[in-house]
Amino acid sequence: MAKLWRRPNGNEPADPPFVAVDLPALRIEKPSLIFMNGFFAMDHIPDFARTGLAKMEEILSNRPAGAPPVDVYTFTHAGLKDVFNMVAYGFRPGSRACPAAQKLAAGLIMPLVTKDFRIENGKVGGTPLTMEEAKKNLRNLTLFGYSAGCSTAQECFNASLKMMKQAGWTDADARAALKEVVYIDVCVVSRPG
Repeated sequence: MAKLWRRPNGNEPADPPFVAVDLPALRIEKPSLIFMNGFFAMDHIPDFARTGLAKMEEILSNRPAGAPPVDVYTFTHAGLKDVFNMVAYGFRPGSRACPAAQKLAAGLIMPLVTKDFRIENGKVGGTPLTMEEAKKNLRNLTLFGYSAGCSTAQECFNASLKMMKQAGWTDADARAALKEVVYIDVCVVSRPG
């Protein structure tokens, strides 16, 4: 399945220069950039994780002095079959969410908006945080979509919206909270929905 990668922390070996993220254990607690790669960035080709992280770190290296540090992650696709996810998204941009996007939403977004978030037997559980707390948490998240990664980011929004409503958020409140996530598209191959 598609993966999210990061640099090793100080307690892990630096070889290889990137590690797969355990999404269920991930907690975004400071400014974080998620680079959503295009089609050909696949899990089984490690160079894509390395170059995705390096490019985003290079972009962020020009930040003003004193700016808070940013955690950088990169997303790779499971394989070329993920092309079909983008095609399916094109037919249903307002609701489509492939399994990889659902997994990303569960690991990235849901812990930021829901206390005690869990999925048991396919059902979402947890208690919505206050709007203020959810918005504050979501301000730490920037999604940077490139090519097919734009579709994945949009599908992550769709999956988050659906799960938030299952956890007790109203549609209007969930949408208002999710507007706090910064979303950047380049080389767009999908329409925002």
